[in-house]
Amino acid sequence: MHWWPHMGTGGWFMVIFSIIVIVAIVWVIAYLLKEQGSREKGSATNEKEDPIEIARLRYARGEIKKEEMEEIIDNLKKQKRS
Repeated sequence: MHWWPHMGTGGWFMVIFSIIVIVAIVWVIAYLLKEQGSREKGSATNEKEDPIEIARLRYARGEIKKEEMEEIIDNLKKQKRS
């Protein structure tokens, strides 16, 4: 009726080994998914973005005030003219 007292040493070894294998598989999958996500984020930052658009995004996120954004945009437009 109760299988666990009669498993013996070999049976317990197989249970522990199976648990270790399952944990290792889950860890590898999680690691690969994390690496894939970081590569996708990295590729977006490597692309050349428009500095004016970056200033607008920073303003939208609340990182800078409107006056700072306008000053950055004005400076960037002046640099393009020169």
